[in-house]
Amino acid sequence: MAADTHIAWVRGTGYKDINQYEKTELWSSPLNEKGEALSPARVMDLETEIISITPLGVRGGWGRVLLPVFPLESSKVRVVDLTKKQEPSLLELAKNSYMSLAFGVTRKHVWFGVNKTPSRQVIRWKLPPGGTSP
Repeated sequence: MAADTHIAWVRGTGYKDINQYEKTELWSSPLNEKGEALSPARVMDLETEIISITPLGVRGGWGRVLLPVFPLESSKVRVVDLTKKQEPSLLELAKNSYMSLAFGVTRKHVWFGVNKTPSRQVIRWKLPPGGTSP
């Protein structure tokens, strides 16, 4: 996924089955047009053994990525600052709610859709300072 000043990806280790691993990690590198100049670094472990994260649930921008907390039906959403200026932010949604669609990351907010029994909502969440926001 692209996050403006960075790129990020999920890496699995300890192959178990198709798209399943003993451990999955979030990695990133500052964006550089020359592949040999990339500097990959592990950002954090993810709490899932399934590596195929739906593109609908992941968005990046301004040095941050928005992703669900696993399992996908969890009522938590995480924003990770790839510049490591901030610890990952965790938003706990209302009971019986989960992030169904990530819309995007702007300088100061993340936007995502929430399925909440029996309705749906769009959430705009103000981010703490960090990332590559001015």
